[in-house]
Amino acid sequence: MEKTLPKNWVNAKLKDLSTIQSGGTPSRSKKQYWSGDIPWVKISDLKEWYVNSTTEFITEEGLNNSSTKIFPKGTILFTIFATIGKVGVLDIEACTNQAIAGITPVESIEHKFLTYSLIELAEILKNEGKGVAQKNINLTILKDLNIPLPPLAEQQRIVAKLDALFGHLEQIKNRLDSLNKIGGKYLNSCIVNSSENKFYPRKKIGEFLEEGTSRIGNDWEGLRLIGVSAKEGITDLRIGQKKSFEKYKIVQPGDFIYNTMRVNIGSIAIYEGDKIALTSPDYVVFRVKEYLSAQLLFRFLKSEQGLLEIGSNTKGSVRARLYFSALSEIRMPIAPEPIQLSAQKFLKEFDTTLKSLNSLKRKQLDKLPQAILAKAFKGELVEQLDADGSAEVLLEEIESLKAELKPVKKTVKRKKK
Repeated sequence: MEKTLPKNWVNAKLKDLSTIQSGGTPSRSKKQYWSGDIPWVKISDLKEWYVNSTTEFITEEGLNNSSTKIFPKGTILFTIFATIGKVGVLDIEACTNQAIAGITPVESIEHKFLTYSLIELAEILKNEGKGVAQKNINLTILKDLNIPLPPLAEQQRIVAKLDALFGHLEQIKNRLDSLNKIGGKYLNSCIVNSSENKFYPRKKIGEFLEEGTSRIGNDWEGLRLIGVSAKEGITDLRIGQKKSFEKYKIVQPGDFIYNTMRVNIGSIAIYEGDKIALTSPDYVVFRVKEYLSAQLLFRFLKSEQGLLEIGSNTKGSVRARLYFSALSEIRMPIAPEPIQLSAQKFLKEFDTTLKSLNSLKRKQLDKLPQAILAKAFKGELVEQLDADGSAEVLLEEIESLKAELKPVKKTVKRKKK
């Protein structure tokens, strides 16, 4: 069933609003086709809105002996193989491989409006994907995609509104990201004696720690099985087909656990559950004794300085590991107890707040762009004005212009030296 369009809007096929072509790949066996001066875009090059650099280049001979072609600056790129729906805009003249379609809009529409339209419709295209191991779409599906088209003036208002909203959204995300760095800055203030402008005395952290070596034995049923990752911290592990956990280690609330082979990239965390849990015998479990803030220690071990200390104490020629005995040799500036107690309280409250904000970001902020785009293309983001006229007139004008818009040719423009 066709959706009802807002006033003065029309449905148009993508092929009616643009010229659409795919790229190609010169033969890899012909060395003379590669390492030239013509930028050649592949999916991994689509990282930002604008594409202004590539990791590979082809020669004029490679261009002339393949199906690829040079797209002009301003061409909208849309991935159609393997990864569907990544969008970018060329900020340079460049070729693409066959996994990317080049979409050249007609001049009489707002180009950025079409780019936003394709981002919003990417999910529909993914559902149209063909294939078993990976989803693909072809140019026919892409060309026949329906684009809800408002009058030009309304297109421009929609783009201005979307630019403003996404700008605000990016600012919010940047502020949340900056909060993640505050803990590290606070750590520095707690390990440096400000009155003397130097680190507090360094001591081996093993003096303040004890290893958790207790095994669960037969009393393991119903307990949580945990691991740790550098990004997520404590993670729940699947029990799978395993039937016995007698040798697994007990993790008490407040204990540290880390992966001996990945602690050098930050795979260490504090378990904050309210009941005991289990972890693999390959993990190290330890806890802090008196006079050392667990939060300060955790921040230190995750800091650049702490990771350098971990790296220098990790042993092994094939698979380097950091066992508890080596961890104990790490030296950390130890502040007086009152400073540590104050830091412990602040960091605990700060981490709780930060986790809540990061959860909000994942659950809501990351979903907002699609929700905003959906409203925009239902005509709910800006007002429809009679003075804008009808998009039907615009579409008629586009049809005449489209007849004059020729496909991209294999022209070569040299890079400036």
